[in-house]
Amino acid sequence: MALSLALFGSLLLAQGFPPLYNISPEQIESVEQVKDALHVYLDPPDFCDTMSCQFSLMVQTCTLIEMLDKRVDSRIPEGRSRGRNSLAIVPDDLQLMQLIYSQCQEVEGSEEEPPFFGGRYRVYQPSCSVNNQIRADLGLKQQNCY
Repeated sequence: MALSLALFGSLLLAQGFPPLYNISPEQIESVEQVKDALHVYLDPPDFCDTMSCQFSLMVQTCTLIEMLDKRVDSRIPEGRSRGRNSLAIVPDDLQLMQLIYSQCQEVEGSEEEPPFFGGRYRVYQPSCSVNNQIRADLGLKQQNCY
């Protein structure tokens, strides 16, 4: 049975994960804060060994990048600033966030079928080689590609 988002959030919080379900884009104070969260989402602890836990992190990865995008003036998918006050992001970090977000695939969920999320949402689904490039840029251990 899939973990509820509230229970999942509590488990993540207990392990030091940033709880996405109760933050807003305005609470993102730096790109470094997002990169710290990505370390956890892309390299979860051993307790996150079920597909429901891993799927939740895949969704939260895309949600986090979307929240950051609101803070950096919609530069992640578009690559240009719209001129509003925004959070500073260096070119290398912008390129990394664009790469991560490009690996987020939009899906139509069903409340009747696993993972029981209704509506449209994005899921982080990189190829192994792109995932390893992202992991290297974040300073994470590479994964085996089969």
